[in-house]
Amino acid sequence: MDTDEIQTLKLALSAASHNGVHRRASYFIGLGDGEWVVHVETSLSFRVSQSTGMLIPDDLHLDASEALRIAREYAVSHQLRWEPAFSLEPERGGWKVGARQSQLGGQLFIDIGSDGRVLEHRVNPR
Repeated sequence: MDTDEIQTLKLALSAASHNGVHRRASYFIGLGDGEWVVHVETSLSFRVSQSTGMLIPDDLHLDASEALRIAREYAVSHQLRWEPAFSLEPERGGWKVGARQSQLGGQLFIDIGSDGRVLEHRVNPR
């Protein structure tokens, strides 16, 4: 059985949670020599309303592995190149998912809203 990037991320998320990493982190997933490598960078941040001084609740209700799955399905259905290395960055209102991140040009970025909808995609010129 070949493990894909989504299964790899799910395993890494489980391992990260056991090590105290929150779900709101940036991930970089690379594949080389038959091994997936997942780098996790935590980015603990809080938003405060300027007018009220109150904390603004985290609006990120979509799991990183689900965002990666949605991005992959979108890329395949729109004939976009979907290859390692992958990146996932939490953003206000969702995730920015990247593919082909180790390339010099041609990188793909797909913005996924916290409701699971694809908001837009961009491809860097070569």
